[in-house]
This record gives sequence, C-alpha cells and structure tokens, in this order.
Amino acid sequence: MEKKAIVSKFRLEKYVIDKSIFDYNKQEISSERNIGFDVHGVIKNNNQFELTLITNIIDENKSLKIFVSIAAVYEFDSDIKPEILDSMFYKNAPAIIFPYVRAYIASLTSLSGIETIHIPTMNLSSIADELKNNTTKE
Repeated sequence: MEKKAIVSKFRLEKYVIDKSIFDYNKQEISSERNIGFDVHGVIKNNNQFELTLITNIIDENKSLKIFVSIAAVYEFDSDIKPEILDSMFYKNAPAIIFPYVRAYIASLTSLSGIETIHIPTMNLSSIADELKNNTTKE
C-alpha cells in the first residue's frame, strides 16, 4: 500500500542570504560572543509570509564581527485559523530558518581560516513579540 506525503499547511518555500559581512581584524577572537537578532515580516495577500532575520555576532574583544541577513518566504493554506497562523508567523518561522543561518555561519568561519563558530541551538520564541510588532500586511 502506497502512503501519500502529508503537505504542511505552513511551509518554507525558499530563502536567500541577501547580505553577509565578515569583519576580522586579526586580533585574538574571544570565546565570549554576543549574538543579536533583528526581525521583520510581511504578510502577503497571496498566502505568503516573508521573514527577514538578521543575525549579528560580535566577540567580546571586538576582533570578529559577523552580520548575516536571510530572507525567507513561507507559504500557508488559507484555511488555517488566525490564532494558529500567528503562532506560525511569529514563533515557528524564525525557528524554521535559524538552522540555515547557523550552518551558514559555521561554513563561513570554517572556510575563512579561523576557528569555526558553532552557534548553539537557540529558542527564538523571545523574538516573537518583536517580529509581531515589525510585521506589516500587503
């Protein structure tokens, strides 16, 4: 018996790293790092949600600065209840795309000849309110 794949009602369609800055001043890189986020969203009329997640990393010595902006497009079915859709937009969307940012930063630092930076798995639910406040509708 053949099983059919279940298609999620909220799914990542595509993403692109639209800006990346790697600034290393050749001084000793501290193992203590500050990681910050900036998020923006746009709810489109054609059942799409566009998320921009900006990740900033600066080590304690300010010898390494990394800036990565990723733009992700999610599709969603029109029959999702609004309260569930809010959770998808503001909590799940950043959590879905963040592993791509982590992998990109690990690859970037590894290929740069410095010690590879592995960002730990993080719970991004703390940025949900900021994302909700920074989301517009078209």
